[in-house]
Order: sequence, then structure tokens, then C-alpha cells
Amino acid sequence: MRKQIIVERAERVHRLPPSFVSQAEGILRRAKERGKEVLDLARCEDPEWDLPLGDGLATESQVRQEIGLMLREKRGINLHPQREILPLPDLRQGLILLPLALLNPGDKALLPDLANPLYRVGLTLSGATIETFPLWERNDYLPNLGQLEELSSGAKLLVLNYPHNPTGAVADPAFFKELIGFAQDHNLLVLNDFSYGGWSSNSTSSFLGIPGAKGVGGEIGAIAPPGDLLSPQPGYLAGNRELVSALGALLREFSPSLSGSLSRLSWETLRGYDLGGKGRSIISERIDLLSEELYRLGWRFRRPISTPFLWLQTPGHYTSRGFVHSLFRRARVLVVPGPAYGEKGEGFLRVSLTPSPEVIKEALSRFSLHFGRRIHRRRS
Repeated sequence: MRKQIIVERAERVHRLPPSFVSQAEGILRRAKERGKEVLDLARCEDPEWDLPLGDGLATESQVRQEIGLMLREKRGINLHPQREILPLPDLRQGLILLPLALLNPGDKALLPDLANPLYRVGLTLSGATIETFPLWERNDYLPNLGQLEELSSGAKLLVLNYPHNPTGAVADPAFFKELIGFAQDHNLLVLNDFSYGGWSSNSTSSFLGIPGAKGVGGEIGAIAPPGDLLSPQPGYLAGNRELVSALGALLREFSPSLSGSLSRLSWETLRGYDLGGKGRSIISERIDLLSEELYRLGWRFRRPISTPFLWLQTPGHYTSRGFVHSLFRRARVLVVPGPAYGEKGEGFLRVSLTPSPEVIKEALSRFSLHFGRRIHRRRS
């Protein structure tokens, strides 16, 4: 009898961070198999969004032109379409591949704690050394650049995300101006993930909108809000031409031609669509539904401006994962534990505002049924 060969995973795969998205998919699948209805307040996606499709196919050059036009008309940003804009068939793919295009093994990258765990995937695969720095509520979840002085020595890349996932924080022009000077002084490349920037007409949280930004980095943005989490989300990288060129060279090996969704979009419809208005409407409607009941149960929170989720303090003496587990077990409501975004997420959880009003009302009903009066207690 022939022996079965032993397949060992590469060390880099073992170093990949655990994915709450994958865990949530497994939780939802098992619950469905058992016939149990789960209210999913973990995923931030807009299943009602349909990308408008045109009649013909656009070339990559035309798509770059159209994205440039959208950035100019909606955010007042002027870029060279062919040199400073790169269409992304899936912005998540761009976020993973960008560190591979820029960093060699051992290069140092700076990453906030709290941050989307997706950033760690590309950084880990690149072999980069990851140095984290904390984001504190008392500083409006913005980096303290003075405290970054020591960490920045020898660093090549700083990854930021404003509007911020998971806290909903935004960065103002004054912070970005200071950041640009900091990056110039430390020869540091800056990437801002602007994925949630389209949820508001307020573009002040756009790094790329500040003079001098494209000299030190760029932004990855979404063309439309996420639909099905498993589907590609079209986006773009814009800004520094060396940054754009580096990712473009690598992306062509993975996607030799422009994907169908990007080439078939109706750009005229997209330019005229008030995505910020729709985003504000969704956020406002859901917050109004949630606020009264959450306040009654003892929660206090900041009303989000540009992001479709709430960042809530975990009640009582629960740990984040303990409360998420209890909420799921008792009420069949799924939310995201704060530590999914880093150590500084302990004591918090993230609740999505994109499910339908009916789902949110039912979730609130289950909150009240299973947790009774006030579930929030003053921490000792």
C-alpha cells in the first residue's frame, strides 16, 4: 500500500491572523443547518445595491478616465488618470496585494491597533515586520504622531483607515496636513483606506483631498458600497504614481484584463447617484431605530457620521467575546467582538447598521427579552 504524502503548510500561512469573517460564516452555516434563525448584525453590506450596468464594454484606459472624473466632480481631486489611478476589480484584493508590491521580508510597516484584520494578511504574506501603535478614544481614535516618532525609524509604510473601521472615527484636514509633514520628514509612505468614504457627502476625511498627499502616498476607495460579502467590490487606488505603478505591475499578474463588473459599469449613472445621501439616510434611519432602546438598556455611543456601524462598549463585566457568545447563545444575534480588530478592541463590540429595519427591530426585541432591564452596568 502506498503511503499518503504529508502536506505541510508554509509558515506564512500559519502566521495569518484568525478571520472573524470565516468564523461568522461557519456560525451562520451551522445555525442554518439546525433550523435556527440568526439575526446577522456583524456584516456591513448593502444587499439592495445593484451596480448600474451600461450597454458597452469600457477599456481600462476609459475606466481610469471615469474614476478620475468622479474624483474630480465629487471630491475636487485632480489626478492624472493613467499614472495616478488604478482600477481594482476587488478593493480587498488590492489591500492584500499592495504590501506584496512594496515591501521586502524584514521591512517595517506601521499598523494601528485598532484596524481591519485584512491589512495583516498582506503584510504577513510579504514577510514585513509589523509594528502596531494604539488608537485611543480619548484622542478621537487618531494616531498620536509624537508617539510615532520612535516607531517610525526605518519604517517604509504606514497604513491608516479613515473613516475608521470599526470605531467610525473620521480624520480632519488639520490631522492629515500634520501627517503629510510627518511622512515627508520620515520618508514614510502612507496608505489610507477610504473604503467607507462614500457613505457620506462629507469628504473632509479624505487624505487624498489634502494638498501634498499624493507626494507621500495614496488612497484605496470603493466605487460602490459592499453588496454580498463574498462578491468582489470594485474600487480604485489613487495617488502617488510609484504606488499606483507598483500595485499595477503585480495586479496584472493576477487579473490580466479588467473584470467584467468594472468594464460594464454605467459611469454616467454612478456619477449622478447620490451615494452619500443614501448612506446618510441608511445611517440616520437605523440609528433612530436603535437609539431609544440602546439608551434604555444603558448604552452610550457616538452617532456615526460616515460609517454604517456602531462601536459599543461591552456591558457589565463581560469580555467582548464573552458577551458576543452570550448574545448569540441566548438571543441568536451575531455581532463582532472588538478584539477582532486588535488588542485595544477588548471591552467593545461592533454592530452593523446595514440590515433592514425589520431585522434591527427584531434584534432589539430579542435584546429586551433576553437581557431584561439595563444590561449596562458602571464598571468598577
